[in-house]
Amino acid sequence: MADTDLLVVSRGGVEYKVTRGELDAYLNPGILAKLNPDVSIGLSSTFYIDNDDLDLVVTSNASYRNVSATILPEGLKCYFEQTFTGTPNFYVGFMNTNRTAPAVSDYSVPFDPTGAVQIKENGAIKNGPTTIKSGYTSAFTNGDTLSYAFDFTDGKRNVWWAHNGVWGTTADGLGIPETGTNPAFTIDTINNEVRMWFAQNTGAGDLTSAFNFGQSEFKYTLPSGFKSFRG
Repeated sequence: MADTDLLVVSRGGVEYKVTRGELDAYLNPGILAKLNPDVSIGLSSTFYIDNDDLDLVVTSNASYRNVSATILPEGLKCYFEQTFTGTPNFYVGFMNTNRTAPAVSDYSVPFDPTGAVQIKENGAIKNGPTTIKSGYTSAFTNGDTLSYAFDFTDGKRNVWWAHNGVWGTTADGLGIPETGTNPAFTIDTINNEVRMWFAQNTGAGDLTSAFNFGQSEFKYTLPSGFKSFRG
């Protein structure tokens, strides 16, 4: 489902349309997140940030090099998207800020005390090396979009992911960010301040992840009550 028009007005025979994302940006001004080269491991000519700090590109098969985002999620309730060109190969999610240097192996460290909670390209959600739910979403392929929704307000740390607009299913049922239902992870696991964690590799040609933190119209519907990823 696309980020469809919310309001259409006609003046002088010209229609003016306002989308959900545009209305959100007007009502919730702020600086949009971008990829953060200052919190990264492995940036090089074969692993780099491009397109005004919105694309993450990898062209060599090495390790899960990684970057973060320029804004911390703490205190925010936001949504954003990541679209893959190439064969997806990634660990992405939320890392404990106590891990000051996000080493290439941090995906294998449980969140408590220093690791990460994440989703992998096969659709499994993991706490470090431990698979919490296989098939949380279906597996990602070339052209697919991974959506993130997180609610870190009022003492919560709830996280959801979607595959092409379909939210993941936990052992308790389908996740519904708008109602706070069945998050993939909660404060029970994410028990400390976090930063975003985007790690990717390639085993089958180049891979580009194009991030949309709200810089353009979202491909899928912005959940009610959430805003694009801005501080």
